[in-house]
Amino acid sequence: MSEVKTETVKVRHVMHYDIDSILSLHKRIGVKQSNIAYMISSGFGGPMDFSFIAEIDRKAVGVVIAHLMYLYIPITELCLINGIMVDPAYQRYHIGSKMVDELIKFCRIQNISVIRALAEDTNKELNEFIQFHGFKKSHIVNWDKNLEV
Repeated sequence: MSEVKTETVKVRHVMHYDIDSILSLHKRIGVKQSNIAYMISSGFGGPMDFSFIAEIDRKAVGVVIAHLMYLYIPITELCLINGIMVDPAYQRYHIGSKMVDELIKFCRIQNISVIRALAEDTNKELNEFIQFHGFKKSHIVNWDKNLEV
């Protein structure tokens, strides 16, 4: 593939009609099984959806899945990034950065002062990407309980 020019990458809010494109992107990334279909079908395009999609020639090449959340006591308003995906053929062209920059601008416009990104502690590449964008380790500790279903 030839060099991707950042001006050819269009970043916009995800809409409900983008679900098929995002599922296709998800398959291209190579994830075998997940609940992404449920996750994206349950809230794209609504007032609490802060997700962005990156396109080149109307083809989805990246997505940031993010939502407005109200968490904790006292209740705190924040934007939660659930995931960042970029088509492997388009990685290393700053597409993820372009989407995160748009999300940050949108949060500022909405007066959201906290953006939280979730990443597995073993995913070195994603953690470095998040830190590069100015994110710091949170003082919130995340605890999981795995249930047999």
